[in-house]
Amino acid sequence: MIQPPSNGGAARQLFTPIRFQDFDVSWSGPNPLGPGFAFGSDDGRVLMTDEVGTPLDKPWSITGEAINGIAGSGGSFAVSSRSEVALVTRIVNEPNQKAKVSGIPFGAHGITLAPSGHYVAPLGRKGIMILSPTAIEPSDPIGVITPGQKGLYVYEVVTLPGREGKELLVCATRQNGLGFMEIHPKRPDATGMKVQTFAGLDLVDVCAVGGPPEAPAVAGVGWDGTLVLVRDAFHDHNLLTLKFESVQGTAYRLLSAQGHLFLLTSWGLYGLMNLGERLVQGRILERPTTPVRAVPMEAVDANKVGDRWLLITMLDGVLKFDVDLMDQNIPAGGSNGEIREVIAETLARDWQVQSVPQRSQQLAVGV
Repeated sequence: MIQPPSNGGAARQLFTPIRFQDFDVSWSGPNPLGPGFAFGSDDGRVLMTDEVGTPLDKPWSITGEAINGIAGSGGSFAVSSRSEVALVTRIVNEPNQKAKVSGIPFGAHGITLAPSGHYVAPLGRKGIMILSPTAIEPSDPIGVITPGQKGLYVYEVVTLPGREGKELLVCATRQNGLGFMEIHPKRPDATGMKVQTFAGLDLVDVCAVGGPPEAPAVAGVGWDGTLVLVRDAFHDHNLLTLKFESVQGTAYRLLSAQGHLFLLTSWGLYGLMNLGERLVQGRILERPTTPVRAVPMEAVDANKVGDRWLLITMLDGVLKFDVDLMDQNIPAGGSNGEIREVIAETLARDWQVQSVPQRSQQLAVGV
């Protein structure tokens, strides 16, 4: 594992390593059952810790494959892998039984929690899964929204409150670009997804940035680091496209915290300072430069915990990044990554917009 950057003797560390014995981390993020963190392993186990990284219990064996997502709703949590989605529900009336595990034989790229409490998982070409947090019996239905167009690939999804009781799903659909769809989570009937793309775009991640509920701001990133910024996901049809030439490597993840955007690539972590705040306020083009903090590291994934922490999954451990310290001065030598004022190229793209019909179906949960 690459050693975490030195903090120059600072009282509070920008990066803190978290390591476990005999537990190879494949995913890290928020604890779905309370404060602290959760970690998924290469062999399908889940470990819950406090914010220091101290385990709260022994690892739970959930699935036999590397975990790529964990989300929680009330007394349950869901775990995703490339082979299945597993729903873990606490059984309070059965003695000596901690939980019941229900398996859904659909491989997913991750899983997230919608505002309604339902789980939402991107299934690639199969579309999007909508799962109730109480679906534990074989007769309990799950919803799958499948694209009515061949070639649409749902790679990542973020969920936001929609209009008139609906929820807004914003999707990274690879070459099809950025997708928007509103659904009723309890009855995900057939609907349409609006997708926007341009030639050469390969969108690999999306994130919610902020803003009022009636005009939520979102952002996406292509594999080459191209940023797609949307100030109002409901009404904004003129998407802003930026490219920082100083950003190196293949893009993995895009996250938003405290008004900043964080871009993880195969080269390292980039903090695009105040870019999220400027997007929400409609001031992206007012300033020609953006302060960028670049920290080289070999990481494979990252997730946000609240608005305070980023957990960066390394090759053999995790780095806990303190967002509260983002604006502090860099120690001599710049070992935490130097901050530079960088000019972003605003790209003029020929956006193509289409509505892709979706089909909905109900499946049964397997136990």
